Amino acid sequence: MISKTRQRISWASKLFLLITLLWGLTGIISLVSAQEKVTFKYMFWTPMYQPYYEKAFKVFEEEHPNIKIELRSAPYGEYWHKMQALLAAGNPPEVYEMSIAYVEQFAKAGGLMDLQPFVDRDLNIKDYYAGVLNQLRFFPKKEGHLYAFPYQWVASVLFYNKDLFDKEGLSYPNDNWDYNKLLDVAKKLSKDTNGDGKIDQWGFYSNTSHTFLDSLIKAYGGKVINEKYTKAMLTDPVAIEAIKFAVNMIQKYKVAPPQPTYEALLASGGEMFRTGRVAMTIDGSYMMDSFKAAPFSWDISMVPKGPKKRVIYGGPDSVVISANAKHPQEAWEVVKFITTRRPLDTYVLGGVPVIKKITQSKEWRSRYSFLKHLDSLLKSQEYMEGADFGPGWFEWRISVMNSELTPAFLGQKSVEAAAKDATEAINEVLARYH
Repeated sequence: MISKTRQRISWASKLFLLITLLWGLTGIISLVSAQEKVTFKYMFWTPMYQPYYEKAFKVFEEEHPNIKIELRSAPYGEYWHKMQALLAAGNPPEVYEMSIAYVEQFAKAGGLMDLQPFVDRDLNIKDYYAGVLNQLRFFPKKEGHLYAFPYQWVASVLFYNKDLFDKEGLSYPNDNWDYNKLLDVAKKLSKDTNGDGKIDQWGFYSNTSHTFLDSLIKAYGGKVINEKYTKAMLTDPVAIEAIKFAVNMIQKYKVAPPQPTYEALLASGGEMFRTGRVAMTIDGSYMMDSFKAAPFSWDISMVPKGPKKRVIYGGPDSVVISANAKHPQEAWEVVKFITTRRPLDTYVLGGVPVIKKITQSKEWRSRYSFLKHLDSLLKSQEYMEGADFGPGWFEWRISVMNSELTPAFLGQKSVEAAAKDATEAINEVLARYH
């Protein structure tokens, strides 16, 4: 009896030892798996920002030694041609940057992973600019899940040349301005400075860009397209009135420079402000990075109010995970770092971190010591709307609407005729996406 008992104890000991060894082996396997080396090709547009990303991901790799980041970039237009081709081929990168102009299109195509479960697990939404996050909720609009998570947001602001205002003895723009006040001051700043009988210093830069014109139309109470995203609304009387205001600044009041071509009309705004030839321009806050080297003092104010309300163009720049990502947890670590934990000096000037408390930190605000009215940018979030982003946006807005409205801005066609042509052309594009 004692012998049998000893045998049972012996077998029990062996079984316990075997189980212990198996558990240990499982732990080792899990540890090896946890330390598996993963390499991501992190893709983004704007190659000039490469140094920011190199600095940020150096910190990331130190914290995550099992994850390596290979940076890839391309100019904006080329970037989206490449990304759409990779999506169509079923071979997009696991993690890459996403514009609000394309996120709905990519999500509807089944190319993006729903990030809401990760967000619910790891983040407190109350810490973020809610309005910015809601711009990325498409299914249903403003309420659905997040298929992209923003690392920053940008908004249009009114840039102004303080030196030119000082020279004329004029008070600087403030957040109470409306568009009529803008026009009135622009008249005083438009001058012939060399005595040749031609204006060579203008008060404002009027153009067809979405960073200016779309918000102007909405501030008048109009719409660019309808809520169903099926029809352009540019021929509505209110939209016509807003477009005429923009055109008249060039053609009637002579407070904005005339341009010879469509390309010049779109491209010259930043350059003309940077070289001191226009006193004011409305453009994206990201232009701060370009304007910082200007040979004069400048500052910002909020985009003026319209006859009906204040509307300001803006939106988030985000990061996404591919729906077929092989390493979703590691990819989320990349997303979480670049959107919530990156070093503050790796944000480009004019890009506002999506976490509210960061924008109140001395470290972040110290980067804008050259601005007196930085809070005008932060307050813009309350009035911010996108530029009717959705499927085909780049085609119907950047290509078609710009080109069809340009003849009116060049004085070659009436606003009514240009708006009619633009509406018909936009509707043809929209029809292909429905």
